[in-house]
Amino acid sequence: MCFSPEASFTASAVLLTAGIIAIRESRLTYKLPFAVIPIFFSLQQFSEGVLWVALQRPEFAHWQHVATISFLIFAQVVWPLWVPLSMLAIEKKQLTIKALAILTLFGFLISGYLLYCILVFKVLASTDCFHIYY
Repeated sequence: MCFSPEASFTASAVLLTAGIIAIRESRLTYKLPFAVIPIFFSLQQFSEGVLWVALQRPEFAHWQHVATISFLIFAQVVWPLWVPLSMLAIEKKQLTIKALAILTLFGFLISGYLLYCILVFKVLASTDCFHIYY
């Protein structure tokens, strides 16, 4: 998402703040899965910031693999499952609940497959023109 370590770390800090506020404001426990989305996104952006640093500075290269895997876990495993699951927790209409349940099932299958790919295949990251390619 971001184009530099500074942008990733700034986005992470802003999202962390928004997540803390969202959690404090969600007084009902069934809203918590939705309220933690900014916290998860903050962690994803932080891992991308670490990856930027690791790709740009050789003395931090040992963090590259962990940061790459962390970012991809959020991007490809957490989001396809968490988003429909968190919406399912707060939905009240039966028809929408059924649709979200189906999307959650698909999210579970997609997340499982992508986790398998991350664990089995070699994962690399590189930068070009202010973008990270995975």
